[in-house]
Amino acid sequence: MYKTYKTNKINKIYNKINELIRNDDIFKKETIIILKSHTLGEEIKKHLATLNKVSYNLNIKQNIMKIIYNLAMENHNIKNFLEKNNLILYSETEKFILYHILKDNKIKNIKQFKSTQNRYIFASKIINLFHKYYSEFSNLIDHWRQNKLLFEDNNKIQYESMQKEMFEKLFENQINIFDLQEKIKQEITNTKQSIETKRIIIIGKIREIDRTLLYHLQKVFDITIHELTLEDTTQIKSILIDKLVPIKIKKYNSSIQIEQESDIQLFEEKNFLASLKNNIIKNTPLLNLDNSFKIIEAKTKKREVEILVNNILHSTQNNHLRINDIVITYLPKDTDIYLPYIEKFLNKYELEFNVLDSKDISKSKSVIALKQLMKLFISHKGTINNFNRKEIIEFLSNIKVMDKFEISTNELEYLIKFSDTVNINFGMNDIHKESLSYDTNFLNSWEDGFNRFLISTIFNEKYECKNCQESISFQDSSSIIKLISIIKSLYEDIMYFKEKEHTICEWAEIIGIFIDKYIKLEDNNKIDEYIRTIIQYLKNFSQDFNANFHKDYMTKVKDIKVDFTLFKTMLEESIEQKTYQSNNQNAGILVASFDKIEYLKKY
Repeated sequence: MYKTYKTNKINKIYNKINELIRNDDIFKKETIIILKSHTLGEEIKKHLATLNKVSYNLNIKQNIMKIIYNLAMENHNIKNFLEKNNLILYSETEKFILYHILKDNKIKNIKQFKSTQNRYIFASKIINLFHKYYSEFSNLIDHWRQNKLLFEDNNKIQYESMQKEMFEKLFENQINIFDLQEKIKQEITNTKQSIETKRIIIIGKIREIDRTLLYHLQKVFDITIHELTLEDTTQIKSILIDKLVPIKIKKYNSSIQIEQESDIQLFEEKNFLASLKNNIIKNTPLLNLDNSFKIIEAKTKKREVEILVNNILHSTQNNHLRINDIVITYLPKDTDIYLPYIEKFLNKYELEFNVLDSKDISKSKSVIALKQLMKLFISHKGTINNFNRKEIIEFLSNIKVMDKFEISTNELEYLIKFSDTVNINFGMNDIHKESLSYDTNFLNSWEDGFNRFLISTIFNEKYECKNCQESISFQDSSSIIKLISIIKSLYEDIMYFKEKEHTICEWAEIIGIFIDKYIKLEDNNKIDEYIRTIIQYLKNFSQDFNANFHKDYMTKVKDIKVDFTLFKTMLEESIEQKTYQSNNQNAGILVASFDKIEYLKKY
């Protein structure tokens, strides 16, 4: 049986979970909870732990397709079918495969990509587009599978043909979820097979194709599917919504039989804002405009946010409003516009706040240090980096590197002064300089400068040479020796991997070792934890998530060896494409984009 439950109150979602798992033993696997919202994950864990009065780690399944395949493995026929075919499950794996399709120039009507980064980024965008097709335009892929095109316009046909060709190349000799859907339908009999799993609870928006798969799956196995969702206000039939949102995404009309329950409740507050929400829900009359609803008009976004924060100050001081009850939200596309001003003014007035999600993690010192480290592996031309003075000093100046080696600001300034005085420009040593296509005249390498420095120290003389800008006597020799030792160690470690190729898993292991040696990541720092998670994910790149598989169908992909340039691009793209979340979601004003805040609405 497949059941859907829609409500506009988050506490109703919690109550429904309580109802469904009331008689479950927490040590059994009768219930599988699937979260389509990363935001709600920790909240559900806390709620279930409190409900059962125990502290345990709930294994939240975040990818609905994994659950489908896990259950499908318990059917011998479906299992045999999957073992004989390749499945593409991870978007990163798909990007990797499409990258090589583009690299080998197997696609017609497309310019050859010479840049590794551009080629991989393009593959990333196309894969995201394919996932969107699965989610919203499954009829488009149905047309492609029948060797048809959906668009009739000649200009659109050209692009659709290219996308169709990429899709076919990507899934060449493999099956996709449409094939699995057909196979599961063939397994349906009058007698359901009994398995340990009795129910699946899905929380959040679900793709229509996933819903169809689960619907057919529950006809094979003796399970019940419960889909719990917060109602999308824009999809409610309302005169006001029709005026405000004249264009809506047309939903796919499902042919499957679903038992639907709707629990949309009116808001009890007696103010204009509540009446506005109730008008949308059940077309009730609007009350007179009051302080519960304000439209702020300002000439600039900065001024707009300042007025908002002033209103918050006034409300908390005069209306007995707690800051823990305040949420500031904005459209995802406006994050970069509003978030800096929100942080600025909340800090200015010393208001406690917590940013739930932040897309701009690239400004984190840890991420910057990691990028600087990887930049030292290769030059812009794709060859070994020249270890120029600017890049080395920038890396050592990063606070995460300074903390790792306990480098003081004075020591860093001393290194800058030293390298400037002895005219160090690039290259670790003469052999390194000879491998670079630069003019080496009148330029010292790090080793040249250091050797001259050691000679002057031994003979207690001022440092003088023909390539020096001036003569100088260095007093703190230990600092120079310490910093040059770090640079030399870094060079030797990187040179060991010069022009070598490894698998993605191996590169992830290697970069993890470099991070441990040269960058200080903290245990209580959310972004640092996030970096570790991404590295660990790449260490497991393309590995089979299901222990029931006798055959590793990802062997070909997993064992492909690549140069560091591609791995660097993959790692940076993975970091920048994701968002991180704060642990402390109850400290002060909650700040988040609208798409992330949906499941954290106040009761």
